[in-house]
Amino acid sequence: MNFDINDANLVVDVAVDRCNGQVREFTNGQADDLITKALITANNGKTAIDFRDIRDGKCGKLFSMIELIIKKVVVEGLVGDEYFNQLVDLRVVPLGDKPEFKVEDANWFTVSKVADGAQNAVRRQHLTGSTTTTVPTYWNVIKIYEELSRVLSGQANMAEMIRDVAKSFKQNMLTDIYSIWANATTTQLGGATYNITGVYDESTMLTLIDHVEAKSGNIANLYGTRSALRKLTTGVVADSAREDMYNMGYYGKFNGTGMAITPQRHTVGTDTFVFSDSVINVLAGPTKPIKVVIEGNPLVNSGNLMDKADLSQEYIYAQRYGVGFVLSDGALGRYTIS
Repeated sequence: MNFDINDANLVVDVAVDRCNGQVREFTNGQADDLITKALITANNGKTAIDFRDIRDGKCGKLFSMIELIIKKVVVEGLVGDEYFNQLVDLRVVPLGDKPEFKVEDANWFTVSKVADGAQNAVRRQHLTGSTTTTVPTYWNVIKIYEELSRVLSGQANMAEMIRDVAKSFKQNMLTDIYSIWANATTTQLGGATYNITGVYDESTMLTLIDHVEAKSGNIANLYGTRSALRKLTTGVVADSAREDMYNMGYYGKFNGTGMAITPQRHTVGTDTFVFSDSVINVLAGPTKPIKVVIEGNPLVNSGNLMDKADLSQEYIYAQRYGVGFVLSDGALGRYTIS
């Protein structure tokens, strides 16, 4: 494969593949060398960041390339997350574009049986319509301390730097997503009928599933951490269910209703779990309730090293995104087991 280090799109694709461990045309070492050469070319042929070039606006191509690489790694990493795909509706939009999410009202109509010629007896019913909402976005920022200069001079690995930044950004976004999911209110769930707290009872769980399916008209699935799903027991256990418990740590189905694990995560910088191991979510419907909007292009800002007492250089990577909870065309129930 011919590699043109001046082709920004090709450099971005190879860099993303390298970060994801999927480079096919080159060895990892060759890919690292090609990416570094492309960055040096974009940096006016220099192997170090010259703050005078930054001051004079000569590093735009270099920073633009890094912005595109990190954004693509973050987006592809999110799309590759199985749990993310089950529950999250992702929109990547231009700056200033505020996508609207339509929330359909639950319209169930009475179907009347009438005798021939008696259609005037049918009660007129009105569509209650729908509402739309948008998800606000905010700048989210991470600092890269001097790493770019070390990459250009060959002291650090570009793929590792990008992977670490993307991993940190993805982790922060997933924490926001999981927090929205874990903290849905009784109102968002549709009322007290769909938000149950108490000692585990199989019939109560079944009733909640029935309510969710009746409201949405769709088959429900159960979501919870491994520890939470293990709390769902039943008096009738098939041999296949015992195999599920042995292989996965929880029954694959609860009285015919599918179960899916919610991967547990730590709150960033702590050993505190994001999800409660006592909560089972019951979700039915085609629409994914968590909305994520990534707006516009990211920004790499080098700052001003003259502001630092030790003249050290910081690079700030920033991206606008927002996370919201919008439940439409479906229903969600929650059972908190005390």
